Amino acid sequence: GAGKVGWEVDSDAIDVGVSSTATVHDGNWHHIVGTWAAASGAAVAPSQFKIYIDGALATVTTGTTSSATSPLTGFDTARIGHHAAWGTYLSGTIDEVAVYHTELSASRVLAHYQARLATACYSTTALANGTWALLTGVFSSAGPTLQFYVNGSLECTITNSGAAYTGSVNPLAIGAAVVAPNTPTAGTYWKGSVGDARTYTNALSAGAVGTNYSATSSRFP
Repeated sequence: GAGKVGWEVDSDAIDVGVSSTATVHDGNWHHIVGTWAAASGAAVAPSQFKIYIDGALATVTTGTTSSATSPLTGFDTARIGHHAAWGTYLSGTIDEVAVYHTELSASRVLAHYQARLATACYSTTALANGTWALLTGVFSSAGPTLQFYVNGSLECTITNSGAAYTGSVNPLAIGAAVVAPNTPTAGTYWKGSVGDARTYTNALSAGAVGTNYSATSSRFP
């Protein structure tokens, strides 16, 4: 139906899969994920297909016409937003497509959806090798807003207007990027030393950041 998400094997009179009961044609961006997994030699069944909309497992209706066996071979290429036989296309915009060789778990799908709020705040000052620096990141749910300070000076402010931060399945990470739940991403580790790490239950003001720097400035250039 119009605005619903379909996820299926559809080729040569074979149609096995699911479609969402919810619609997404409301003029807003949506995060859509389809997963499928079946053991080799197993019959392809609608129960193997899952659709996630904005991080949540969607309620679906199922459909089966003829049959197919895993692994799928001899079929057309995977298509997103296009039906080759019908010559139809999605009336909308698709962005940031990703394909994985394994089935994503529900927690991984949720982490990907929550990562849409992740906005990087970078310093404008290049840190000198062999010297200490006081780096302070501040997050405020008002906005929400990210700020980044280097040695007490504000160097970046980003406000993601209209977004709502609902929490994360990942822990706070310092010195590495964490995308998958509780798993630091290889190759993203900070190549240096980290000392005197602190976390606060409130968003620090510019004055508080400056006070922290003044209290420890003897350690910094």
